[in-house]
Amino acid sequence: MTTENTSTAPFGNIALCLSGGGYRASTFSLGTVDMLDELGLLQDVKLFSTVSGGSFTGVTYAAWLSEGKTYAEFYEDLYNFLKNTNCIDLALDDLYKTPSPSGFGDLSLIRSAARVYNDKLFKGRTFKPVIDEVGNGDRFLELIFNSTEFRLGNSFRFRASHDANINAGNEAFNVAKDVASEILLADIVAASSCFPGAFEPIRFPEDFVWSSGLDTIRARLVENIGKWPSGFEDTDGTCISLPLMDGGIYDNQGISNAVLADKDKIFDLFLISDTSPRNDDLMHYPKPDKADGWVTLDMLVWAGGALFAFALISAGMLVYYLYGVDLGRVSWPRIIFQYLSPIVLFLVLAGILGWTYDIFRKNKTVTVSGAKFPLWHIARRMTLPDFINLIKARFISFDAMTADVFMKRIRQLEFANVMDDPRLKTQIDFNLIYDLNPSEPPDIWNLAPDLVPTDEMKKLSAAAEAVPTTLWFDGETEQPTLIACGQCTAVYSLLKFLWERWQDESENSPAPIPKPDEPGSPYYAIYVKLKAVWDKLKEDPNTFLDRSR
Repeated sequence: MTTENTSTAPFGNIALCLSGGGYRASTFSLGTVDMLDELGLLQDVKLFSTVSGGSFTGVTYAAWLSEGKTYAEFYEDLYNFLKNTNCIDLALDDLYKTPSPSGFGDLSLIRSAARVYNDKLFKGRTFKPVIDEVGNGDRFLELIFNSTEFRLGNSFRFRASHDANINAGNEAFNVAKDVASEILLADIVAASSCFPGAFEPIRFPEDFVWSSGLDTIRARLVENIGKWPSGFEDTDGTCISLPLMDGGIYDNQGISNAVLADKDKIFDLFLISDTSPRNDDLMHYPKPDKADGWVTLDMLVWAGGALFAFALISAGMLVYYLYGVDLGRVSWPRIIFQYLSPIVLFLVLAGILGWTYDIFRKNKTVTVSGAKFPLWHIARRMTLPDFINLIKARFISFDAMTADVFMKRIRQLEFANVMDDPRLKTQIDFNLIYDLNPSEPPDIWNLAPDLVPTDEMKKLSAAAEAVPTTLWFDGETEQPTLIACGQCTAVYSLLKFLWERWQDESENSPAPIPKPDEPGSPYYAIYVKLKAVWDKLKEDPNTFLDRSR
């Protein structure tokens, strides 16, 4: 297959990046893909680079297409999965039911989640048909489903490429096609969406399900690589696992790997669908409740000690009285409920209190970032509400750091990298979940007043942005809101892109260039098509909501 771009499509070859963000991202992405299909542009998407929640959409679409299924079948299956599946509840139910594929016997919520994805959506499908489709067909040129590996802190890609020399993995850990073909699609999505806090890392290859067996896969990996990479061995030379987590840790929009895949300059439009909400106020410090703040931890410890002594004394006294009872004159039910049951309960209570004290005794100090703190010396004077607020503040700050500050910084760096490239600057189109409801009116609205969204569109965008990052939906309105927002925003973003590209070309051209809405413009045909859909959506943002079902 030639890599020269000879496309006659209105936007040329499209690279579509789908961001992370749980079901919010999956469903907004579904709305975006659905509108591209409505516009006849989905066939021009030659690259998917997906992260976390966006990988549900990208992986499902690529897999269904590789089987020859219709777009309507893909849409219905993914829509119903997202609507009806609470992945966390089902994963928790599964946690103790199914043993680890590695035989380690340890519990893993992300493995349980992968089983839910497999049971409810992917039904045992592997990566092989997708790899074969990219290698032999002309529908896709690149498919990249992103995760992050925690050995070297690098991106780890489940990739299918038209270039036969490109494999999955990364520079340090190459996964050849014979191994990648066996990977379950459910495991790929699990690795891509394994976000910190909710899940532990998923280990490659140990936590993945392999039809040929783990030992065989290990041998193939070593054979393909030549040797196990430095840093991936125990001291005795035994292979150890590669921990994988959410692709958003490295790049939550999938931009960097999409750009790297375009080394031959075959893509004309990079459409970045991003559901990261604006977080102008990242953290609310918990307010202390002084109304019930007189009980200190020191008092609780003394009370626990007194209760421990009381339990032992009570158990001893009951044993003493039981020793003097004439068992021949007292019924056994009375002996059990009056003496034996209280004795057992008091001893269990004493045991729990003693075990709790032993835990605190062994953890009198705690080390954080190399600094050692005398835990009990600090905590003993705290009231119980103060202690709870102290713990809450740390969890809230950790969540704000990982989910907002860190991700926001990575996002800014990625955006800056692509926008600093003169070629990419005119090829990038951001499809942001809050585009229809910006904090400040963009300049493009002055250039193209028809692009100004209606109040209903702004409300739709605000509601979509407010959907939390979860793997379930709390109500009946969240899913249709996100799909409609994805549909409306996709049209808006493409119209905006035409005006911005015209503006850039006009500024660098010695002769006047017709505007996109003028018949002489090279963008006129696609502009008319987009504008007709945009006008329908302005009348009713839900116009295309039920189109595919």
